[in-house]
Amino acid sequence: MYEFSNLRMAGVLLGLAALAWVFFDLRRYRVRRINPASMLVFALASLALALWPGLVDAPADFMGLSGISGGRLIALLIVSNVLLWLLAIRHRGRLGAAMDDLTATMRHLAVAEFAARHASLPPQRVWVVIPVFNEAANIEAVVSRVPNWLSEVPLQVLVVDDGSTDGSATAARSAGAVCARLPRNCGGGAALLTGFEIALSHEARAVVTMDGDGQHDPAAVEA
Repeated sequence: MYEFSNLRMAGVLLGLAALAWVFFDLRRYRVRRINPASMLVFALASLALALWPGLVDAPADFMGLSGISGGRLIALLIVSNVLLWLLAIRHRGRLGAAMDDLTATMRHLAVAEFAARHASLPPQRVWVVIPVFNEAANIEAVVSRVPNWLSEVPLQVLVVDDGSTDGSATAARSAGAVCARLPRNCGGGAALLTGFEIALSHEARAVVTMDGDGQHDPAAVEA
């Protein structure tokens, strides 16, 4: 017979508190930051381990900890940490998928906004795509140095503003570029994909990419 220790009492109280949280949370209509199902599993596990501590004997025996003082508690901590890591990996994967979906949504919004703003823009065969993030001090000079023609083919300069806060898009437009803007910073890769999608939607046959900070020589487009 296991002694009903203070630790077991704490487990019972914790489990009951978690159950009460689930009960009252489900009665309210609001966005939930914690999954009630996960909290319910935690509550039931806490109550089960507190009321029937012998449940830990099997993993303790398996780990060779049954004959050690506090072995049951050590086994419980090991199992709990393993489960915690598995949950963390699972939630990290779900968070990564959610971020990918958010980035895709931002890209679609930028493409749609560009299409509405430049509905009369004619098809162009060659595009120069320049992703920028807070490059207002440099982008105007970069755009102005891009050649207007490449072997008698006009070049279309597209600056993709990756959620800048310094007026990069305004500076790029003043230099003659057309601009697409992502509502938030999504990274250079997402900005480039946005530029490619816009260029391809305008029948681009070739796309040249360069940075907006001036480290690439715009004159090299002709090469």
